[in-house]
Amino acid sequence: MGNSVTITLENIAYTSTLLAELITNGNLALSPTSIASNITTTSALTINNNNNLITEFTNHRVVVNGNDFTCVNLTADSGWGNAGSFSNQGFKGNGALTFTAAAGTSSQGVVIGLSNSNVGLDRDDSGYKNIAYAIYLDADGTLDIYEQGNEKASNFNGGFAENDIFKIERIGTEVKYYKNNMLIYTSTVVSTETLNFDSAFSAEGQKINNVQLFGIDGTAPITQMNSAKVLESAIISVKSSEVGTAYLIKEGENISTLDKLEMAVKKNTGAKVTINIANTTQNLDTSGLVEGAYKLYAIDDAGNISIAANITTSTNGIVNTTQIINVTTGNTLNGTSSETLIGGAGDDTINGGTGHDTIYGGTGNDIINSGTGGNAIIYGGAGDDNINGDGGSNIIFGGTGDDIIKGGTGGNTIIYGGAGNDNINGGSSFNILHGGAGNDNINGGGSFNILHGGAGNDNINGGGSYNIIYGDAGDDIINGGTGGNAIIYGGEGADTLTGGLGLGSSNDVFLYGAVTDSTIASGGDTITNFHFIGSTVDRLNLKDVMDFNTSDIATNLAKYIHAEADGDNNVKLYIKHDGLESGTVGSSTADMLINLTVTNAANANALAALLNDNNLNEYYF
Repeated sequence: MGNSVTITLENIAYTSTLLAELITNGNLALSPTSIASNITTTSALTINNNNNLITEFTNHRVVVNGNDFTCVNLTADSGWGNAGSFSNQGFKGNGALTFTAAAGTSSQGVVIGLSNSNVGLDRDDSGYKNIAYAIYLDADGTLDIYEQGNEKASNFNGGFAENDIFKIERIGTEVKYYKNNMLIYTSTVVSTETLNFDSAFSAEGQKINNVQLFGIDGTAPITQMNSAKVLESAIISVKSSEVGTAYLIKEGENISTLDKLEMAVKKNTGAKVTINIANTTQNLDTSGLVEGAYKLYAIDDAGNISIAANITTSTNGIVNTTQIINVTTGNTLNGTSSETLIGGAGDDTINGGTGHDTIYGGTGNDIINSGTGGNAIIYGGAGDDNINGDGGSNIIFGGTGDDIIKGGTGGNTIIYGGAGNDNINGGSSFNILHGGAGNDNINGGGSFNILHGGAGNDNINGGGSYNIIYGDAGDDIINGGTGGNAIIYGGEGADTLTGGLGLGSSNDVFLYGAVTDSTIASGGDTITNFHFIGSTVDRLNLKDVMDFNTSDIATNLAKYIHAEADGDNNVKLYIKHDGLESGTVGSSTADMLINLTVTNAANANALAALLNDNNLNEYYF
């Protein structure tokens, strides 16, 4: 079968200027651009589309040119007046108002916001601040926020400048204010009323641009391309919860009207599919598209936006999401900057770019490279994946399957192998490596390492510095590494444990947390090259496997442990959890067994004698 790439995208874009196609009750936009170009009128503007009548403005003392509003006639005797506009339709639930500050000083002395009624009264020099939720672009260039006549913030967030984009958004009952997509204020008022566009101006000739009002239907469609495949036939499967049209448009195209969407399709920088039946799969042919990054735009027949959680606005009047997808005619995705790259079903090759990437391999045996620039978050997904970190700090999830995962040469690395027999290698800096379920091979990197095998018979090797290693369930082989001291906890199973530096000098700690960590029945753990001579002293931490008080064990350690040399280079250490009242702890009475190996028989005899010293000493704690 052919190569495949899966594209998953749920946040769909909505072009507010497509009034002839999109206006409906509860989903409207104050933007007549696509009805007739460069409309200029001083009368109330009425748009009639398929019997859905929208009378946009109660007050008509403005010139409307596309999305831009200019005051032409003040009604007050002096000072402020109601020369703005008030929309007869608004939104009852979630929604947003967006607008842009005009050039120069032409937006200074303007109040724009949302109200339930037209509060800026004729010949009234004080009512302009009574708009329920308003942004005040002051005459001195400062930015203020007013709610129902109350000043909430003065000279806020560094004022404003031309082309700054503002948004007042209600999600649920909470109203938030944004400047250039950055949250600047959250209202404390519980908002439940219907909200309409409202405005006031302090002088004739003042202006605001790109005014748009969005009512967002809570039952709006979600258009998905889950498990959509770019096969050799270049077909993407698209499924939507409602009928409509889905457009796949190359990034960088200036999309502001339906005509421009259609033009992109005609010149092969876009493709579209009509969704005639909800919740059924439709095929979108991408065979004519050039390779590159694409955005998905979806419009249903009622004009609903697909999701309301994160509206962003550009100066050309488009409301869309920030997620970018990549389409190829083969099986390779190449990132260029900070992107989300989604492989999906099939055996994919995905290369991150120079920014901070999020990469999803999806099902299949994927090859994923994080890129040379920023930090990456990588999800291998199901399949036997080959994942390589690179210059940044990487977080990598292998997913199910037998994965090969390598940390990078840059920052810190966190790797979780997931289910399967994984081969995991840390990066050159700090590493946290977890094999997950399966028989894993885990190797620490050049710096400090925290290594966790997970369930299964794992082979774990510490790196070139200090190491903390936990084998977990299974018969593990653990080596403390070539660096400094190691703390090793084998966990359940018959483990083989070796401290740091092998035969060299290292002060290692071997932890035991439960009786089941090294049972008689399993044959017990084996600790190789146990150091006890000179300055190199390894230790056994047994405090959690013996039920004792300090005063008792200080003089009666023999009740709990007994060591026996076997005549060769091995020592068997027997442990009784709750101690014996009489007799010697041995193979028939012990709960636990730990096998210690040293260099020769003489050292084995010496170690057994020290362990049987009947006192807490430097080998125990």
